[in-house]
Amino acid sequence: MSANSAIKKFKMFAEKADTEQKIIDLCKKYLKHKGIDTDAPLVNHFKPQEPKIIHVGINDITSVYAAVGMAVNPSEMLMEIVDNKELHIELSVFEKDILKVKENQLIKFTVPEASKEIFEGEVHLIGKSIEGTDRTTNVHGHLDEKVKQKLLTGMFIEANIVVDRKKGYAVPKDALGKENDKYFVLLFHHEDGKGIHFTKVPVVVGASSDDFEEIAVDGKIKPDSKVLLKGVFDLIN
Repeated sequence: MSANSAIKKFKMFAEKADTEQKIIDLCKKYLKHKGIDTDAPLVNHFKPQEPKIIHVGINDITSVYAAVGMAVNPSEMLMEIVDNKELHIELSVFEKDILKVKENQLIKFTVPEASKEIFEGEVHLIGKSIEGTDRTTNVHGHLDEKVKQKLLTGMFIEANIVVDRKKGYAVPKDALGKENDKYFVLLFHHEDGKGIHFTKVPVVVGASSDDFEEIAVDGKIKPDSKVLLKGVFDLIN
């Protein structure tokens, strides 16, 4: 190596070292600003983060976005895990009904596509605004742990919120007959060798639900009376 060549390389490496030193000084200032002591061994400040291991059942994983051996970044989503402990119900309530809804009211609902079983929940949060062209607001309901075990995320439900309660006597809607715009039930009279005999008794209908009608109990119909619950029209006709 000639003297001129050595001088050129010396100047080049000196300039490079000077540039790198400036970068080091800037990095030190940044680290000190972040509270990191640059005089201590830096390796102590950059320990690799240990992965957090969680245990899930196979039924808790709803989607998988990674494959075995695939390289991924820390910010990439690998899979979607559903925690049924946080399962709740979201209802859409029409504007005309929302003022009747209060927190802690009973919710009765079914999953029409899966079961006829009636489940129960409780109103927890009520939306503060009316949205959309259908004029509805959201109602958030909480569920009992036993109910959660029977449901899946994303199920569609049909629900009723119990906004008022009162005691009374009711019969299934199939137990009511109707003639000339007046209701009646068939009250059990007696049974003999010819069969079972009923008496047609007019009733006054009160409040109603999806399956039951309230009836007024008078002298003819008592709390322990027996009425025909199904097949009224078959007997009358």
